[in-house]
Amino acid sequence: MEDYISLSTLNDFIFCPYSIYLHSVYMSADEDVFKAKPQVEGTIAHSATDSGKSSTKKDDLFSLPVYSDELGVMGVIDVYRREQKLLIERKNNLKKIFRGQLYQLWAQYFCLVEMGYQVEQIAFYEITTNKMLYQQLPGAAEKTELMAFVDKFKHYSPENDIFAIYVKRLLKIMFTLKDIDTRTIFVLNCFDSERRLKVHSGELLFDEVLEDGKTRTLTKFPFQKILVLFVIGPISITTPLIDKCRKFGVALVVVKANLRPVYIWANSAEANYLL
Repeated sequence: MEDYISLSTLNDFIFCPYSIYLHSVYMSADEDVFKAKPQVEGTIAHSATDSGKSSTKKDDLFSLPVYSDELGVMGVIDVYRREQKLLIERKNNLKKIFRGQLYQLWAQYFCLVEMGYQVEQIAFYEITTNKMLYQQLPGAAEKTELMAFVDKFKHYSPENDIFAIYVKRLLKIMFTLKDIDTRTIFVLNCFDSERRLKVHSGELLFDEVLEDGKTRTLTKFPFQKILVLFVIGPISITTPLIDKCRKFGVALVVVKANLRPVYIWANSAEANYLL
């Protein structure tokens, strides 16, 4: 089944196809190296199902390996309740259900049906709120859409991905081998809530705006340790931030939710020198 696509990668692919390549390269490394915080939390959320500790009901099947020859996908489902004919995909937090997450659930459904299981209900289970979010069963139109997406996945090449090409060129042109060895690429998510970047005492603070208008610092970074700063979602760029990035040779990239760049700042003088 070498040509089969893993169910767990469907949502990642729709947001950033290049991330699938990075996963394939670094999958054997420490997860902290290649997984963002939401992905690590998602892995932890699945650990209870993977170890069979989520329920004691005999009719509940956990971590069931599934596949579909028609779709060319394979993977493991979280929970299948035979008595209710219910397929459940566990998620740590679902502020919004993205298309890629639906593709993942649809693919699990078609796998089970192809394998002879009866499925009359499908749902996401949100762990943080203890809520079951039922979804409509996919029909012929949804199956056609999913198959087209899987076909796009199978024929993806990083060589034709504008974002992947940009990242590789940025690393080659802007930074020395010493930079890459001693500094880090940071990715900040500003898409799910209002967050701000602030320079304070020579460090970069990443703040979150609370409902009462106050802010709390989520984390802070010394500029000397930053190689590239990727910001996902809307953010205000201030003059002090640009000044610090210029001083320490930090490249700043603001991207949309699909990781397509909308703003890029880099020290062009340093780039020309390195060339």
